[in-house]
Amino acid sequence: MPICFVLGGFLESTLSRDPQQQQIVWVDVNTLILGKFGVLRLAPDGESPGPPDGVQLYATGALGPYVTVPATLLALQLIPQGYQTRVTWYDWRKTHYQAGVALAARIRAAVTTADPCTIVGHSAGGIVARAAWTELGSTGEHNLVRRIVTLGTPHQGSYEPCITWAGQSQSLQMILQLNQQVGSLAWGAAGLVGYQSWTLDQLRQLTMTWPALYELLPLLDVPAAVSDPNRVGIYTASNWPVGLRPQQAWLDYSRYQTGPWLRSQESMPPSQVLTCVSGYFSATYSRLGAVNSLGTVDHIESAEPGDGIVTRSSAELVTGAAVRVTGAHSDLMLQLVNSGELRDMILETRAPSPEPPPPEVIPGIVPPQLAGPPLAQAIAPYGWKAGCGVNKCGC
Repeated sequence: MPICFVLGGFLESTLSRDPQQQQIVWVDVNTLILGKFGVLRLAPDGESPGPPDGVQLYATGALGPYVTVPATLLALQLIPQGYQTRVTWYDWRKTHYQAGVALAARIRAAVTTADPCTIVGHSAGGIVARAAWTELGSTGEHNLVRRIVTLGTPHQGSYEPCITWAGQSQSLQMILQLNQQVGSLAWGAAGLVGYQSWTLDQLRQLTMTWPALYELLPLLDVPAAVSDPNRVGIYTASNWPVGLRPQQAWLDYSRYQTGPWLRSQESMPPSQVLTCVSGYFSATYSRLGAVNSLGTVDHIESAEPGDGIVTRSSAELVTGAAVRVTGAHSDLMLQLVNSGELRDMILETRAPSPEPPPPEVIPGIVPPQLAGPPLAQAIAPYGWKAGCGVNKCGC
């Protein structure tokens, strides 16, 4: 029986203090409005809990509105075709390749070449799917995957991390507002046990400890960067405001390791496997203004068609079939399930195609040799750090 694995994107998996999901942290509104954000903090290695208040967390489920609800409806549509659907979750704070290696392990354990699987990835979930494809390819097991469908995936990055670090993320602002409203009540900070007041800047600094956000930055050496010449300034921490600067080690990791991997042929499924769904109806940030505006509300200069988070050009790969829709980023999966289009993409049969041409690459950047955390334990071939869960990494 073929399996369809469904993955959500950034912020779309639950994180709990225990593997049994008895103490959910993300997203438990009651916990977060009390100011317990710090438990989400990661150390400089991008893996361990970060001092002073980070704790060990486990990915324990998928958030219903974005993943579980559409996946349940999709499962009902695929049952007559003999499919089973499995919702997969991961720690969205950590590197996508780590999550992809874990997904590849699940595929090896459950899938045969007689019934190759499908992977549906919303947003960053599509990056995880490509990581699993790369990992399976390293052992000659691409034939375990029949189809990959990415929905609004930032294959060439997005300005959403910059928007988050400028304090403009709608999700984080909403929760922070609730936290501050509780603190403004007469019985708030003084009388509510365990309450902690957070500022926007503190929350921005917290999100800068999450490697996954760095990996979603707009790529260099891609066609879109030609019309966005200031983009390279994002990757230098000193261009950001003092006290609100991303970690240079993770900026380097994204620029010199994640970026080249996302542009590599090894990470790109061929056209008979890959379908890329992109939005094109909403204006989406695509160009950096002056470099000295980083971290402010004025740092984005212009926009192009997209789904409101990811531009159309970033959501499409030259090796995949492109499907363009008018939906907003967070609604793409549910919209395509309700219309039946996602089911059809999964079931469609395509003949093998010739090897695609290499993606357009703009020369000029020579990756340096990096050292120090979080890169000290980098592993071949793309520098993925130890802890990815397979012996060949030395973990």
